[in-house]
Amino acid sequence: MAAQEAAMASPGPAADASPAQASPTLGELCPRCSYRRTAIKPYRARARTGAAIQNGSSYSRRYGLDGAPACLRSWQRCSTTSRSEAASTACCWPYIFAVHPHGILSFSAWLAFATEALGFSKLFPGIDCRVLTLSINFKAPFFREYLLLHGVCDVSKRACLTLLGAGKSVMIAVGGGTESLFARPGANDLVLKRRKGFVKIALRSGASLVPVYAFGENSTYRTANELPTGSPLRRFQRGMTRYTGFTLPLYFGTGLLLPWGFLPFPVKLEVVVGEPLEVPKFEGEEASAEFAALVDRHHARYVAALKKLFEEHRDKFAKGEADLQLVE
Repeated sequence: MAAQEAAMASPGPAADASPAQASPTLGELCPRCSYRRTAIKPYRARARTGAAIQNGSSYSRRYGLDGAPACLRSWQRCSTTSRSEAASTACCWPYIFAVHPHGILSFSAWLAFATEALGFSKLFPGIDCRVLTLSINFKAPFFREYLLLHGVCDVSKRACLTLLGAGKSVMIAVGGGTESLFARPGANDLVLKRRKGFVKIALRSGASLVPVYAFGENSTYRTANELPTGSPLRRFQRGMTRYTGFTLPLYFGTGLLLPWGFLPFPVKLEVVVGEPLEVPKFEGEEASAEFAALVDRHHARYVAALKKLFEEHRDKFAKGEADLQLVE
């Protein structure tokens, strides 16, 4: 996939620094990479599911897998060109990219952040971002190795703080498996009201929060979520999520030889990245009332920024679709 060139500053040479150092403000030199911090400006990248295979050269450079088999150095990419708008980068200081919606299989998040299909390293040079997922996904043989080769890590609190403390950025699909139960074409229902763990991680690490919305993700499959909410099947799925932490969404797409199958429908995916929200590092006790108040305050800031990002682009990418709703 080709990506249009965008004006970006090049990161400077890396330098060691303690994770306890304060986050540099805009315009200051980063103590880790000696690069003057600039703001991440909004950008979007376009993809289409169900197309060709990408050469893995960029992927290999990113994760140091030059000797990996070709099947591990490539990934599905779109048949149309990806485009970026006003993309610039910041220094190596960590960011938390929060992606919405989760959809069924999170194609947008995977293509944009786990692979080079949309040119992440060119759009954000100097930022080493790791996709995070549930630990249960690392228990399946071979699939575990495939995830690790793509730099995917556990989404636990310990792993998040370790990665962010080392200067790496992380990507989290905040809605998780519960949000997949609301995925259906034309809907923009998010599970975000009580999802505040990523805000707590930002406060503990001093990482900035970056809202990301993937238009078209909910249209990749037709799902059982189109059934009435009180149907037995929907109640079974919700109960499974409540007691196990994950669910088995029932869906179908298109096939190679048949009009239906498990491949995604060829829909456009528009991934829009918003401006980062600065979050000060909190050094006090997490059980304190002050910490709880800060979590609520920055969570409200994030929700407002996400809604603004959605409204700014909905007429272009989600015309005729439902409004953005926080269902849980």
